[in-house]
Amino acid sequence: MSTQIATKRNYRLTTGMTREEWLRDRKNYIGASEIAAVLGLDQHRTPLDVWKSKVYDNPEINIQPSGRAAAGLRFEDAVAQWVAEKFDLTIRRDNKVRFHPQHPFISVNLDRLIVNRPHVGVLEIKTTSKESFKTWSINADYINPIFMHHWVQIQMQMGVTGYTWGCFGVQMADSYLGFGEPEILEIEKDQDFIDLSIEKVVNFWEKYVLAKEPPPAQTVGDMLFLHPKAGPPPIEVSKEVYDAVVELKGVKDRKSPLEKREKELADQIKLLFGESDSMVYKGSLIATFKNNKDKDVFDLNAFEGEKPEEAEQCKKTVIDEELVAEKFPMIYQSYIHPVPGDRRFLVKIKDN
Repeated sequence: MSTQIATKRNYRLTTGMTREEWLRDRKNYIGASEIAAVLGLDQHRTPLDVWKSKVYDNPEINIQPSGRAAAGLRFEDAVAQWVAEKFDLTIRRDNKVRFHPQHPFISVNLDRLIVNRPHVGVLEIKTTSKESFKTWSINADYINPIFMHHWVQIQMQMGVTGYTWGCFGVQMADSYLGFGEPEILEIEKDQDFIDLSIEKVVNFWEKYVLAKEPPPAQTVGDMLFLHPKAGPPPIEVSKEVYDAVVELKGVKDRKSPLEKREKELADQIKLLFGESDSMVYKGSLIATFKNNKDKDVFDLNAFEGEKPEEAEQCKKTVIDEELVAEKFPMIYQSYIHPVPGDRRFLVKIKDN
């Protein structure tokens, strides 16, 4: 894998590139959105996840994003235009993959550039909830992990491009409250953080990616990926690890009687419901034992007993329900019966 992928202009035009081409190209460098994971500051990805995406060939690239990522992409143009109008900004697309001038395996993609200020700035378009946005500050007592990921991303964008300022254009939306108006959140450039981050990313690239040696595990999932099969010899551990195991045993010992009592109480209360799905105390709801959604169930025994010839045609080692539906759709439907969903027990008493 070569580290010399950038052009002399330190960027590559993305105009005309398909999303599949863009995703495949990302294997050759660390993008700004991956830096937080490399630094151990991403709640969803670890350095090992980034390493796997660079070292392993994956022909089945997920070309279409899903969930919130898909929604963010679809709304990006509308949010960018709304931000520009509300805050009197002149913005433009960048349409480039930009590379660090000294380390071309570090790259950034900019959502937009703000060009009507004395100095050009970076504009990153984000969507979040109103509650989440309240904690979008690097100086907050609680550092919102979503904001931290974005903050690292925009710092690296400023670090690679040399721009001296940047901001988030944030569109807030909630399931019940709907859309709010977008807000601007300016981000101060932190050159010390950028320099330290670049140093760590260079070390990660050279020590792990180029050498094709996986980085140390940071999560249990990482460990299981690196060591899927276990065996002797045993490992000798420190006194601190021994103490942790002793503490874990104590927690388990204290928890076990509580779990047993929890089941006893739950069963005792469930017995009282009978055919009712809820219970109240002095008019206030305190617990429910309602059915989940009804399920359609295929009566295999009745089908086999009443339609032996058709059943024989649908056997592999046992009767294949999907094969019955395919070969005899009308008969199949006649043996489908609705069954009440399982009852789910919930305590509804609210804490004072």
